[in-house]
Amino acid sequence: MLGLKKKARAEDVALALLTIANGSEESNAGWIRYLKELDVKLNEGRVLDELKCLRVFVVELAVLATLRDPSRQRVFDAYRAPFEKMGSLDPESHSALAGLATRVVQYRKAAAMPHHIGPAWTVGCAFAEFCGAKEDIRIVGMAGIEFKLIYKLTTEYLSNFKIV
Repeated sequence: MLGLKKKARAEDVALALLTIANGSEESNAGWIRYLKELDVKLNEGRVLDELKCLRVFVVELAVLATLRDPSRQRVFDAYRAPFEKMGSLDPESHSALAGLATRVVQYRKAAAMPHHIGPAWTVGCAFAEFCGAKEDIRIVGMAGIEFKLIYKLTTEYLSNFKIV
């Protein structure tokens, strides 16, 4: 039967989305390997922190674009709850991810900027700047690829479920 979707609770979907936002050890290692191969001198920890912020933003963007209310709001709230508990969505927080709230806002602004290539480019430019590699086309391109991969993975995942 075509068109049947699996039923899933918002909390379970959100947990899977958190896994996507966290990325994998292999993906993170690939980024570091790529930077070393290109002889790009960036702080690896900073790049990985920015990568996490980028992924969190892209998953949020995909949720907002793919789901409709009330499911969207339930999944969105469940997805953001762990970050809020850590204080990372509070700009006044002093947690390790305190900058996450600010970065999400900055990435939203970058995604909204018109560009003929699209938001993957403008978000990639913001990512490169946050990493200390402003206008480095290699970093912009890699971030743009990451944006597209995470967005596609998230939207395809969400399209398989009916939120109950």
